[in-house]
Amino acid sequence: MANKNEFMKFFCFGCGVQLQNESPILPGYTPKTLKGDSEILCQRCFRLQHYGETYDDVVYTNDYKKIISQAKRERALIVYVVDLFAFESSLIQSVLNELSKARVFVIASKRDVIPASINDKKLIEFIKNRFADYNVRPIDIVISSSKKNYNIDEIYSRYTSLRKQRNVYIFGAASVGKSSLVNALLKIYKNNTMQEISTSPYPGTTLKVIKVPVDEVSSIYDTPGILLEDSIFAHIDRKLIKYVMPRKEVKPRIYQLTKQQSLIVENIAKIDFVDGDKSNFTVFMSNDLNIFRSKLENSDKSFNNMIVNKQIKLLDRNIKSISDLKAHEFVLPNEDVDIVISGLLWIKVKGKGQRIVIHTHNGVSVYIRSCKI
Repeated sequence: MANKNEFMKFFCFGCGVQLQNESPILPGYTPKTLKGDSEILCQRCFRLQHYGETYDDVVYTNDYKKIISQAKRERALIVYVVDLFAFESSLIQSVLNELSKARVFVIASKRDVIPASINDKKLIEFIKNRFADYNVRPIDIVISSSKKNYNIDEIYSRYTSLRKQRNVYIFGAASVGKSSLVNALLKIYKNNTMQEISTSPYPGTTLKVIKVPVDEVSSIYDTPGILLEDSIFAHIDRKLIKYVMPRKEVKPRIYQLTKQQSLIVENIAKIDFVDGDKSNFTVFMSNDLNIFRSKLENSDKSFNNMIVNKQIKLLDRNIKSISDLKAHEFVLPNEDVDIVISGLLWIKVKGKGQRIVIHTHNGVSVYIRSCKI
């Protein structure tokens, strides 16, 4: 007698790919037994949701540009997902350069890790201003959290209205929460067509795109996340990503520093307050990471000793000593600013000419911006 699984197909409720038990290296693999009426995640989506791991990220190429160009020709609704915590790591200049006249709906994910005391309207204003810097003027912005199911119904309602029965293309950087958002939307999505959700190379490119039928004539296209080489995620030990990426509401940590003091973040970063008046440094980063205070003159030695003596709980094995980090020096302007280490943290400081040196992984962007909150 034939097994009923020979006649039935099961699909991952996360990405929509057909599930299979045979090969861990092929799409849709799950070690679970396939049963009807079960919500099963493929191994890729399970790792994404529980550990923040994904292996489908890509670099920006002409293939990606072709998809953006096609979306613009169709006058499709373009959904651009940003990460409220690692916001600057979400802004892909090569993509945003292509979107200056497109219909862009911005979804800001991970609201759950931003302090609840911060008003959504303030966050929206910050996002609007930063996109304007790239000559992109979103037709709408929604603050969301797929983890807390915050505004997911609102997103579904708005993109249904905004797309005007056209296709929807979803873009975003790696690790911004794009796939988690799509997974959350798919839970409320009702596919009333005869078409199957599928993952396949987009026509004319090598990039695999998830196609979700909306009706008989239009679909949602979820594109791969784009790797950003200047984000901490591209350089840090992979096993630490789930700790560097905040999983709960970030608790601001305030340090009153005088000149010639330093803050050491595990063996991932060091912040030196070289010169200036006594200042409050408010640090926003994952609650899982530890900060150690030190005198500047002893900080390099302290950094190295903590590695040698195994005093660091979340040790990045790529960093053997302070000499493996690159130094970035700044003189702060006379205004409130954020000092940002891309993807890792930001520090709010009342600028008044202080001289600061930031040490972190070579290749990671470090910069000053107007305060986010």
